[in-house]
Amino acid sequence: LGSPAPTGGIAVSLSSSLPGAVSVPATVTVPAGATSASFTATTFAVGSTTAQLVATLGGTTLFAALGVTQASSVTLSALTLNPTTVAGGSSSTGTVTLNAAAPPGGAVVNLSDNSAAATVPASVTVSAGTTSRTFSVATSVVAIATPITISGSSGGATRSATLTVNPPNPPAPAAPTLQSPANAATGVAQPVAFDWADVANAVDYEIQIDSTSTISAPFTANQIVGVSQASIGALPAQQLWWRVRARNAAGVFGPFSATRRFTPAAATPTTPGTLAAPTLISPAADARFSSGQAIVFDWSDIAGATNYTIQIDDQSNFSSPIVSQSTSASTYSTSALPVTQMWWRVRASDASGTAGAWSSARRLEVR
Repeated sequence: LGSPAPTGGIAVSLSSSLPGAVSVPATVTVPAGATSASFTATTFAVGSTTAQLVATLGGTTLFAALGVTQASSVTLSALTLNPTTVAGGSSSTGTVTLNAAAPPGGAVVNLSDNSAAATVPASVTVSAGTTSRTFSVATSVVAIATPITISGSSGGATRSATLTVNPPNPPAPAAPTLQSPANAATGVAQPVAFDWADVANAVDYEIQIDSTSTISAPFTANQIVGVSQASIGALPAQQLWWRVRARNAAGVFGPFSATRRFTPAAATPTTPGTLAAPTLISPAADARFSSGQAIVFDWSDIAGATNYTIQIDDQSNFSSPIVSQSTSASTYSTSALPVTQMWWRVRASDASGTAGAWSSARRLEVR
């Protein structure tokens, strides 16, 4: 008012040009001695528009425009992580995506996680006119694999994704140092005892033997062993080369050792007429299978054999075989092996029941 309201106050008439968009009370009273009073203008969900609010007192009418915009329907439609599995101490990149472009001023997405092993910002803002924004997920070192739920919320919608944090990968093993047989050794008795130095972080070793110094597949012999030595027989009496490499718990092989050459002595059977050792065909060394999967074991036929014995054990020395099965064919199939790493070998027997030499052993894994 231009001057204070009289005793008892004074009522000012109010109206809206678009009551369906903006509603105002019929009057507002300016208290005695005051020059102004407030009132509430209530808006409704309509398309964007402008309403004229009208105040009248005596012969004076004044106007004020009030713009009404449509409520935003922008919500969070997705939250993704890349990668979804990391080693503790490294980071992953998260992306929040809206269902439409962010309005003027941007759209705030609140973030959270459910584990102390991960840290995300409290919120990120998707810039006006864009639909997505990235953010970093920091992780800390953990002792065991830890699944973490990363969540985001905006516009009444919440989306989540899972990040698995694993213990840090062990370093790749170093190259083993070969110990025996000595380089250029000749007349080495069979089965040949191979030995090399233990390597830190190694869980097993691969030994390769070949008739050429380049040592390339197909190998004369190839085994995975859990210790830093191997005993391998039935080798040809000729110059051969061998090398070893170690593998860590993450399945990462280190570099090969230096290569040594040797010449084994001719293999002699321990019993006259003993059958030769079969050559394993499949599964390949270090093959992996799913639990319950049918596994077919196959090996070479041996002249004079009437049956074969296959052994499968979770110990490389075959001290207590899980399977010790006789079969007339040079093949065996099973789907009942336990979930673990195992070794298998085969030998042949003749009509008199005399058993021949064991084949080399191969490792496989069911997981």
